[in-house]
Amino acid sequence: MVQHQRYNQLKNGGDEEAATLVFVWTDRGYYRRRRPKILSFLLLSLLACGFILAPHFFSFSSALSHLSDFFGVQNDGLAGDLYVNAPLCSSISNGSVCCDRRHFRSDICFMKGDIRTHSPSSSVFLYSPKNSDDDASSTVDGDELQHEKIKPYTRKWETSVMATIDELNLISKRRNSDVDHSCDVIHDVPAVIFSTGGYTGNVYHEFNDGIIPLYITSQQFNKEVVFVILEYHDWWVMKYADILPHLSSYPPIDFNGDNRTHCFTEAITGLRIHDELTVDPTLMKNNESIVDFRNLLDRAYRPRVTGLIRKAQEKTSECALATQKGCTINKRNQSW
Repeated sequence: MVQHQRYNQLKNGGDEEAATLVFVWTDRGYYRRRRPKILSFLLLSLLACGFILAPHFFSFSSALSHLSDFFGVQNDGLAGDLYVNAPLCSSISNGSVCCDRRHFRSDICFMKGDIRTHSPSSSVFLYSPKNSDDDASSTVDGDELQHEKIKPYTRKWETSVMATIDELNLISKRRNSDVDHSCDVIHDVPAVIFSTGGYTGNVYHEFNDGIIPLYITSQQFNKEVVFVILEYHDWWVMKYADILPHLSSYPPIDFNGDNRTHCFTEAITGLRIHDELTVDPTLMKNNESIVDFRNLLDRAYRPRVTGLIRKAQEKTSECALATQKGCTINKRNQSW
């Protein structure tokens, strides 16, 4: 009796002998000489472990979720980037400067009190209250109590782009300083200070890095806010002239081109950004989402779209009122 053997080597990292199946041909047909018992055992063990440990995994992830909620930390959508649900500077005292620099995409600073712009020195000054009893040891340089530097653009991680963005000095000073800049324009609403430099000119970046973060940052003020723009471009303001009035009831200020001293009681320098073309409702004061932003665009552009539709309808009506011969001639002329 001639026997023929067939070997099938399985590559599962296990024992070579246990992973080999041997089939022997006899007059009665094939029969299996060895079964891979170790593989069956491993599969059953893994399955059992899965049933046993699954509840623990779920409870562990739930615990992590509760911890994240407790500390106010959540993922921003970028690897290694943590976004704080409860902002670091959510409440600041009068006469204070607070900067949140933890975000991967942008820095944002808050000022409250007697705030005055000074464009020649690329500075925004905050004068401390008269009753401030700060010690001389707390000063940074002379009358300066605090000095922060910020580039108010939302691509913080791109050093090549940020190198082109103008830097702004946020300086807290004593009110009794010899050089107090008097107010030329007094505003009774907050300021949001940002830059239209960088990738401005590219429609995607204009929305992703500018318009949407501006919406996120300013929406809480219900249009009662003034936009102060570094690297101001007339064409940008004209391009988005339909949108800006839905974000602010006041004309924007050219920070570099307007040498007047503008005075505010509150100011935000820099813009918050959630992710690419994203409005995260869990991070918004009134739970606005990207749908709300889209609705804002609809309201902003509706008059223009309606006007275009009206003009098209008027042309159609003119053709209908004209003689059929005239319309025929017009169509023939168009075909030529």
